[in-house]
Amino acid sequence: MPGEVWLGLGAFGFFLVLWLVLPSRLRQRAAEALHHHHAAGLATADQRPLTAASSDDTGQRSAAGRPSAVGGRPSEEMPDFVRLRSLPRTHGHEGPRYALEGRVDGFSFTLPVKSELRRNPLLSEVYHVEIGGIHLECSSLPALLEAVPDLLDELRYAGRLPRYAFHVERETLLPVYAWGKDWRLHEPEGPIMEAGDLGTLRRHLAAYLAMPVEDLTLLALSPELRWVSPVCAIQPIEREAPWLPVFALTDALSVHVDGREFAVPRNGGEEMFALYEQVASYLAQQGVVRDSHDLMLTCIAPEGWASLAPCLRRNGVTLGYYDGQAGKLRMCPLPVYENSRGLVAAYRHDDHLMLYLGTDLPSLRRRVGDALWKGGLLSSSEHLIVKRET
Repeated sequence: MPGEVWLGLGAFGFFLVLWLVLPSRLRQRAAEALHHHHAAGLATADQRPLTAASSDDTGQRSAAGRPSAVGGRPSEEMPDFVRLRSLPRTHGHEGPRYALEGRVDGFSFTLPVKSELRRNPLLSEVYHVEIGGIHLECSSLPALLEAVPDLLDELRYAGRLPRYAFHVERETLLPVYAWGKDWRLHEPEGPIMEAGDLGTLRRHLAAYLAMPVEDLTLLALSPELRWVSPVCAIQPIEREAPWLPVFALTDALSVHVDGREFAVPRNGGEEMFALYEQVASYLAQQGVVRDSHDLMLTCIAPEGWASLAPCLRRNGVTLGYYDGQAGKLRMCPLPVYENSRGLVAAYRHDDHLMLYLGTDLPSLRRRVGDALWKGGLLSSSEHLIVKRET
């Protein structure tokens, strides 16, 4: 057979494989994939009718015995299991009555199931969940138990759920998948790119979309299958990379660094500094920073600061500098706090809160002064003032 024929067959096979694994946008893909269930009273956010088959008597769906997925993908790509669990009733009967528990590619989730009574035209109970921003509604629990695995499977790419997503526009999410030690953003109608860390991927996407990097919000998929915003980011003081967003997921803070996940259980605000120490120690060992205090906590959300404040106490010192605006000099203060690990200077600029850490006041002043000087806020790092309360 001529070599050109073999080459043509190989190219056709390659594009066939790509066609089988290419993902599409989250909301569009999930809605279209479940559209074939159109007769039994389910609905997505766009209110198209959907349906699902009934489950078995065990209240559990597993990969074994499940039909092939939409598009002919084999059943081993389905979620490992999804089961229904009743939740204890609280006083006043508020909150979800059920939860769907499951695992996909090692990612465990607990999905709250909400219910409500509707008259349509008879009074009946409906059940609904939200998965990655996609609303799914069923008229029975067995139907919901059947539909959720199908929806999860349609959100997967190469057997993985997206761990993160970039929020680009009001209703546009670009999913990000773990890809070995890297992260892959894969959209057949848009960008396809990989990077070793999420900050680099964010900068590449911003350049591709010709938009400021600050306008790209990174969201994480929580164990409740909700998209959540970062509470802060860990970043070197002297440069932009690596940018390491920190997320509050259930009962722990979590951050990914070089394909590894660092997580610290909640501990009255100390967990943020414990996570900082773990990441700083790792980056110092890798030669990314010279000293563990060459990092800062930045873009701290209000809820992040609310969790930190109880474990910090003022130590009677304020760093500051003079800033000229509208022909007037004003003092820009950086209050200094302390905890069991050392000193912390808080800097607020343009509604952003950043924390600088140090073991003692001279080193903290030098580190903050260098950062403000390099940021163009000081003509010299020595101009940072130390003011002690009397």
